[in-house]
Amino acid sequence: MNLNRNTRIFLALSTGFWLALVIFSVFIPKAEGFLILQLPHTAGLVNLMQVFTAIADGRFVVLLCIVLALVSSYRNALILLMGFLLSGLLVQGLKNTLFTDVARPVKWFKQQEIPLKIPEDLKPHENRSFPSGHSATAAALMTFLAFRSRKLYMTLLCVAGFLIIPYTRVYLFHHFPEDLAAGIFLGLISQLVVEYLTLGKLIKLERRLIQR
Repeated sequence: MNLNRNTRIFLALSTGFWLALVIFSVFIPKAEGFLILQLPHTAGLVNLMQVFTAIADGRFVVLLCIVLALVSSYRNALILLMGFLLSGLLVQGLKNTLFTDVARPVKWFKQQEIPLKIPEDLKPHENRSFPSGHSATAAALMTFLAFRSRKLYMTLLCVAGFLIIPYTRVYLFHHFPEDLAAGIFLGLISQLVVEYLTLGKLIKLERRLIQR
């Protein structure tokens, strides 16, 4: 797979962030790591984080695929959809088999009898914390966009999305850092696999359909 400069920059920065998150999750105690990453929970910041986290909602990605298919390229829409589905299957498979009993922050802190102040307007889930589905979707989506970026500033925006969207899951009390690291890994690998397997094949299929 031949990668252009912008794609290499994205992969280098995003992989570096993921490695830093893994190291952070391994060496910082669970409660401390979660609390260290918390910013002040003002109404404006909470609303902003909820907007960012919605970008990795499955319904938004499916809508984006439909829009791409209608106004741009059904080939790209299919690539994005396959990456999203593959990462989603991996995440849900793990959540519903090996990690069904992993508590999310609100429940885990309660079990450890550690006080945790949650804003009244936030209603985080309590179970199946590992891995983070939103983080997987964000990683897959940003990787998809980065592979099609022709401008450096667009690539850097993809890196920012790769960082910020998963972070919202900690800020909004849905996940621990290790949940993010696992989800990011699954999303990134899923999209890279799809990009590699579809390289050239969908283009050839598209040309055959046009020639008929």
